Amino acid sequence: MKISIIYVFALITLIASTSCQPKEKVRDGKLKVVTTTGMIYDAVINIAGKQVEAKALMGPGVDPHLYKATQGDLKKLQNADLIFYNGLHLEGKMGEVFEKLGRIKPVKAISSDIPDSLFRASELYPGTFDPHIWFDVSLWKEAVRNVHRNLVLSDEANKLIYDKNAQRFLQSLDSLHLEVMRSISSIPENQRMLITAHDAFGYFGDAYRIEVTGLQGISTLSEPGLKDVADLVGLITTNK
Repeated sequence: MKISIIYVFALITLIASTSCQPKEKVRDGKLKVVTTTGMIYDAVINIAGKQVEAKALMGPGVDPHLYKATQGDLKKLQNADLIFYNGLHLEGKMGEVFEKLGRIKPVKAISSDIPDSLFRASELYPGTFDPHIWFDVSLWKEAVRNVHRNLVLSDEANKLIYDKNAQRFLQSLDSLHLEVMRSISSIPENQRMLITAHDAFGYFGDAYRIEVTGLQGISTLSEPGLKDVADLVGLITTNK
């Protein structure tokens, strides 16, 4: 996988400018939190609210599999006190950036404390797991707990606020989980099929008992062939 010269130069500049900084520094003002995706940003805001200054690198409709940090993103990451990313190779092209920054500041994969046994193994990429964990609300709760723990570790002064907000947010996720189960159960079992371009809904299908078929694999880096298209057309036609 080739990385552009500009991207490498920006990364080297970032690491060089931060490598001499002390690992412990006095924070001026609110805790600065940077997340990769909007889902993680949502968790941070629900738990921390106005106690932090939070930013998400990727807006709605952005493909995290193909996303590559801009120089502006690298500046945000450099200035952050705490960084959250999904992990499980969701942000594939940013792995080196997180590895380097993790040597000088807290950089946390929200999936890191979840047992591997709860992940879906990838058929195309041995030894890796499906990263789309937010589609199973019960599994996403474990990621939210990880966010909560690390917010408290980085900002103990606001622990009581984070604890209260996290409890409320987790309760709302319980309600969401039940609502999804009720909604899916209203569909006759023989009609519970989800057709999608990108196979990101595996956890959703497992959790809520709906068959999922995608044209692409769990990463949008894979390209479907003509046979894949023909097979999907046949599946749709057969199942009406």
